[in-house]
Amino acid sequence: MLIGTELTINPETFPGEYRVVGETYVRSQTDGKDHRMQLTLNRVAISPTTNIELKADGGPSTFSMDISVLKPKNNQDMVMLR
Repeated sequence: MLIGTELTINPETFPGEYRVVGETYVRSQTDGKDHRMQLTLNRVAISPTTNIELKADGGPSTFSMDISVLKPKNNQDMVMLR
C-alpha cells in the first residue's frame, strides 16, 4: 500500500527540494516508555551523495540520505516532531 506520493528520481527531477515525513519512536525520560512520533522536515534539499541500496532477495537493506534543511516558505516550521 502506497502512503503519500510516489517519488521518481531521474535527471529532470533530482536534485530538488522536498518535504520529508518519517515515523519514529521517542523514549520518554520521565517514564522510560517509547512513544510513536512523526518527524516532518518541511523543506529539504537532498544531496547527490544519497545512497539507496535495494536487494533482490528481500533481505534488509540500508540507505544514507544526506539532506540540508532549508528555511520553509510561508512561515512554516523547519522541523516538527509530534
